[in-house]
Amino acid sequence: MKRTLVIITGQSGAGKSVALGALEDLGYFTVENLPTELISKFVGLGEDAPEKMSHMAVTLRITNSTNVDMLKEELARLQAENIETELLYLASNTDTLIRRFQETRRNHPLINESGSIFDAIQKEQLILKAVKDISTHIIDTSYLKSHDLRIMIKKRYPIKSENGSLRVTLMSFGFRFGVPTEADLVMDVRFINNPYYDESLREFDGLNQKIIDFVMKDESAVKFIEKFEKLLKFLLPQYLAREGKSHITVAFGCTGGKHRSVVVTGQLAKFLTDLDYDVTIVHRDRGRH
Repeated sequence: MKRTLVIITGQSGAGKSVALGALEDLGYFTVENLPTELISKFVGLGEDAPEKMSHMAVTLRITNSTNVDMLKEELARLQAENIETELLYLASNTDTLIRRFQETRRNHPLINESGSIFDAIQKEQLILKAVKDISTHIIDTSYLKSHDLRIMIKKRYPIKSENGSLRVTLMSFGFRFGVPTEADLVMDVRFINNPYYDESLREFDGLNQKIIDFVMKDESAVKFIEKFEKLLKFLLPQYLAREGKSHITVAFGCTGGKHRSVVVTGQLAKFLTDLDYDVTIVHRDRGRH
């Protein structure tokens, strides 16, 4: 498996932490403000944990020309080691950066007691010019909200595939025990024939093949699953592209959360797994009485 590294640099206040957070949401192993001279050593640590560190992302704080020279040396080492590396540079105009520092009441890292934010920004631009010139990709965040930047990052650096970058939790639950507050979508499947009323089936739950066969003999259940598959196939990419979501929870409820909702959840999990989504199944109330 080829390992990848996204190095985020750019002007202070341009959104490096936001970009790193978006990559962490996607599943990247992230480190903020990694010393420049430690980049290749950091990547080397991942050889002992290839599954956790196959996709890595770091932010750098470049404060002088020495850091720039170190970065060039580190990039050469990574290239020699066949690490797929992208250097992402974030920039903003001076007025925007001044406003952001005033709003957050943070000090620019290059400001001194007698200087001003404007002077610090100009000084940093001069230092970073050489970095900007060798960057793989540049994003101007002057007119971007944090939400918009996160979406741009997630669209550019997905892991696996477009589907694989969205994690989906499918949850079954019983309305008797309350609607799950963490759910993004909630569907009521109490219209499906209830195996609870068949005494020979009551003791089993929705993971048992007898219950699955009973539920799937109901034409309403089959039609619902078919229609909901089409809805999810359309809807999930919209959440990823337009909302920048990295995780969504879809909950299916029946009366007790033991039979019908469990079966429906299982059927839809198979469908989404076949589409290469990262699916987690949670049967919240299956063991409750």
